[in-house]
Amino acid sequence: MPRDAGLYSPGSCPVPPRHSPAVRWFWDRYLAAKFRGAFAKLHFDLSACEHSLNPALPVILVPNHISWWDGFFCFEIQRMLRPGSGIYSLMLESELRKFPVLRKVGCFGMDPGNPASVRRAFNQFRSLIDVNPYRTLTYFPQGAICPQGQRPLGFKRGIEILARLAGRVQCVPVALHIEPMTAERPVAFIHAGSPVDSLSTVISAQSLESEVTRLLDDVSFSRTREMLEARS
Repeated sequence: MPRDAGLYSPGSCPVPPRHSPAVRWFWDRYLAAKFRGAFAKLHFDLSACEHSLNPALPVILVPNHISWWDGFFCFEIQRMLRPGSGIYSLMLESELRKFPVLRKVGCFGMDPGNPASVRRAFNQFRSLIDVNPYRTLTYFPQGAICPQGQRPLGFKRGIEILARLAGRVQCVPVALHIEPMTAERPVAFIHAGSPVDSLSTVISAQSLESEVTRLLDDVSFSRTREMLEARS
């Protein structure tokens, strides 16, 4: 795999996050209870990618970022699409300090405003896939939680650097949308698009943003209407 010499330095990587099976077992059940309490339904549509992912390649989930729940929605995507792969999530270091237990379920932090911190985080992921390419990473190109209706989404180009550093990867665009609907609790829509293989397609923040926007428009204008009509 090609490496970006300006970023990749194995010796500079801190110890990567380590999954604790016991903590993940507890966390999955904790999340299931939290989801039941917070949402009327989680509506997953993974049909565009569920049969087309190459198990020999790492996957980067590339969602928009609208809520505190988003990383945990991606936990569910990993559990459904790539059981046993483990999921790793890049998040703000400041938030990770508040919830250090998340390190035991694969989270590691970075400060987007600190280039050295970003390099360390990207190097961590590269180290992980060097050991075992059957890994899944969540990366939010917006860099922060944004209003759900924001357009353009404003994907930053860090995803391009990360994909180039990782070598050959599959990027999966993910649309996250929370809709109040007709019940007290909202419905969360988690829809994934077709994977983009970096061997055949240059990974572009702009093209990923366009695809996530298309998926969001489909959710907003088609899927929610279908569900409302079905309930009427």
